Amino acid sequence: MRILYILLLCLSFNGMQAQSDDIALLTAALLGETPLEEDLQELCDQIGGRETGSPANSASVEWGLKKFQEAGLKAWKQPFVMPSLWLEKSTTAGIKGDIEFKPQVVSKFYNPTGLVTAPLVDGGMGTQEDFARLGSRARNAFVIIETDLCLDIHGLFTEYTNASNTEDYARAAGVAGIVFMSSRPNGLLYRFVTKKMMGNDLVQIVMAREHAQRCLRSIRAGHQLSIGVNIDAAIGGHYTTDNVIAEITGSTFPEEVIIIGSHLDSWALG
Repeated sequence: MRILYILLLCLSFNGMQAQSDDIALLTAALLGETPLEEDLQELCDQIGGRETGSPANSASVEWGLKKFQEAGLKAWKQPFVMPSLWLEKSTTAGIKGDIEFKPQVVSKFYNPTGLVTAPLVDGGMGTQEDFARLGSRARNAFVIIETDLCLDIHGLFTEYTNASNTEDYARAAGVAGIVFMSSRPNGLLYRFVTKKMMGNDLVQIVMAREHAQRCLRSIRAGHQLSIGVNIDAAIGGHYTTDNVIAEITGSTFPEEVIIIGSHLDSWALG
């Protein structure tokens, strides 16, 4: 509606035909067919997860450069240095005790590697009050944290904030690790960074929502559970990777700059 309103407003003035032509072209471009879905499918299905430093990320850089060049834009790769490398090879977990199964899990970034086994306890929503309720039972245990469903961008940043606070409370409680329930349904997993980034020493994983709910139902019914988490990752020092830059020089104000950016790399799995 906003685009149509601007279009009608511009057309109401005499002597502004050039501007109205520009707006009509922009409106048609915005409302018409775009390669957005095809580009997304290429990035997800053919290239896959694009963590910085991975072969898939290098492939996505070449993909982005080619797309800009095919569109007729001046484009180039801009190298920059990352301070360290962390790429997940595999993360597995096993639930033992009164029930036994292998849940679907993924590691958060910059986790310590190796096998850690500990009791699994109910951490509620991971609030300060939840850790106060747990008391000494949290020490040297994995706490499993319940989450709300993430339905929009507000929910995403709420999840980031809550996870950061939970990490602080968990460290103070001396836990062995944190199991975050996935905030997405149907077994969908994702990852994001730990609060301490490269200095993280606390195992943190995301578990498929349905599997985490199974664990919580069992614990809340009085059953005793433990979890073993095994993380394997490629870890290294600083390395060089690339941004992809494209430039469109304006005709009216060529000396002015507007910067539009997005993630070509990704913390996610797709």
